[in-house]
Parts: sequence; structure tokens; C-alpha cells
Amino acid sequence: MTSQKGNLRSFDNTVKPHVQENASQAGTPEDLSRVLDIIQESVAPITQKRGNPDVSKHSDVQKATDAIVKARNALESANSDLKLAELELSLAKYNLESGEDIPSASLVKAVKDAEEKVAKRKDAKSKAEIELQTKLNNLHDIINS
Repeated sequence: MTSQKGNLRSFDNTVKPHVQENASQAGTPEDLSRVLDIIQESVAPITQKRGNPDVSKHSDVQKATDAIVKARNALESANSDLKLAELELSLAKYNLESGEDIPSASLVKAVKDAEEKVAKRKDAKSKAEIELQTKLNNLHDIINS
């Protein structure tokens, strides 16, 4: 636009663009889809990550976890038995110490028997711990094969 005032001309140099907006939902771009697929594969369970879930492997995992539960229960039982034997030993020692000046043979024998019982229970607990660790290692091997 131009306008004229006397001998001076002035120009309107402002630009007034006309913008028309149309919004629509487009599909996911191919590159983004590929990145999302890679991320999904990296966090998927191993059986899905490798492509073909193995039914026998699932069965082996179930058997291994059942064996671990049994081994843990056995270890808990061994711990409980050991604790009881240690308490019985403490009681036998207390009875021996608080008894007569000359301990009776039965009190000495009770302490000795209690010490043997504690030793056996410690052995049983160690075996139960080994069994549990073996079962855990077995499960680890199954999962990683």
C-alpha cells in the first residue's frame, strides 16, 4: 500500500501472512517404530527375547523352583533344630554350673550330650545350606541356557 502526502510517499512494509492449520493424526514414523521395537525386545523376558518360548524349559524352571522351595524349608527346619539344641546346651551348662561343688555324672553327661547334639545340628544346617545353594545354581543355569 502506498499513500501520498504532499511530496512524501510512505510504504506499509509489514507482512501479514495468512496461515492455515490442519491437524491430523499420522501413524508412527518407521524409525521411531524400530527404536520402540528395540527397547521392547531389550526388556522382554528371555523366552520372548529369543523368539521361541520353550515349553520344556518352562517345565524345568518350575521343577527347579519347587526344589528350591523344598531346600529352603529344609534349611529353616535345620536352623530351628540348631537353635533348640543350642538352648538345650545352654540350659545343661547352667544346671552344671549352678549345681553342687562337685558336679554329678548325670549333669556332665547332659552337657556332653547337648554339645554332641549341637555339633550334629550344625552339620545338618551346613548340608542344608549346600543343598539350597546347589538348587539355586541349577536354576541359574537353566535360565541362562
